[in-house]
Formats: sequence, structure tokens, C-alpha cells
Amino acid sequence: GAVAGLAPTLAALAERRVDTLVVSHGFEAPGWRCITCDSLRDLGPRCPSCDAAMELVDDVVGDAVGLALARSCDVALVRGNADLDVLGRVGALLRF
Repeated sequence: GAVAGLAPTLAALAERRVDTLVVSHGFEAPGWRCITCDSLRDLGPRCPSCDAAMELVDDVVGDAVGLALARSCDVALVRGNADLDVLGRVGALLRF
């Protein structure tokens, strides 16, 4: 399976389902990080995973790349992929 777009990709990352994170080179977006469980989301201010407060971050995509690497996920930065760009510039191949 796979997901595409910022919200579904961040949700899959929070659920530890991501095997490979795929990101369009240079893609950045503001988002939210949970101060309790480190979950990343496109919308806040309450964490849907643990209901704790979230903090606004300037680049949730960069944070997602760092979190994916910390969790031993593969990360693919791609250039000029129109299909990925149309789907939201970020996605993931899932473990399950």
C-alpha cells in the first residue's frame, strides 16, 4: 500500500507504517509537532494520537524526513516527478 499527500503521509508516519518516505526535492510546509509523543500533523493544535498540545513548526516536511530516518525508514528525495507533485509532493510506501 501507499499514501500520498501531506495529511495521510504524516498520519502513516505517526502510526509507524511508513517503509519509504517519498518527498519532492525542496518541498516545505508548515505543520504541527506534538510536545508529548512527537507526532507530526498538518493541522493542530491538539494531537489526534494522544490529545496533548502541539506546537507549530515552520517545516513539518523536514521534520518528517528526520523522524523517518530516526525510525530507520528509507527516504527518497525526487526531482521533477509530475505525478508526485500532483499528488501533494509527498507520500509513502507502507509496511502494512
